Amino acid sequence: MNELVARLSNGLHEIVAERSATALELREQIERGFVLLKFPNTRGGTELGSQLDREQTRLDGANFESATGSVHLVGSLTLNYVKVQLVADIDLATLKGTGQLVLVEAAAVAQQARAGVSAAAKDQLSQDEGAGSDAVAEAKVEVIPKKKKTNGARAA
Repeated sequence: MNELVARLSNGLHEIVAERSATALELREQIERGFVLLKFPNTRGGTELGSQLDREQTRLDGANFESATGSVHLVGSLTLNYVKVQLVADIDLATLKGTGQLVLVEAAAVAQQARAGVSAAAKDQLSQDEGAGSDAVAEAKVEVIPKKKKTNGARAA
């Protein structure tokens, strides 16, 4: 894996919305669905553009007009040929916060694991519900005989 991706995906790092002079400008980026955020503590700083995931992004408690509260931003991008999610929490008063990269493959594995646990729990629940029943389900199978093949000759 690329050294920069590995570094930014390990723990939380300082992050700034440097391209936004105000909270209102940051809101405009969010409304467009694409934000520019910078990790300033890399060699020269690393600014990343990210397509926001509107389902995972949280704006609850954010007041852009008075520049109070914070936003939780989640977006997708490819950095040095590695698909990642950018996850950041930005304080609207300072336009600074913390962020990190999450490898998309790792996120997908975690989501599949959660889905697998959920499916297993549902299966167990249905087995538990069925175990207390005395009723026996009986399957009825209808056998349909095959038609005989002819040698292409039709009966007249």
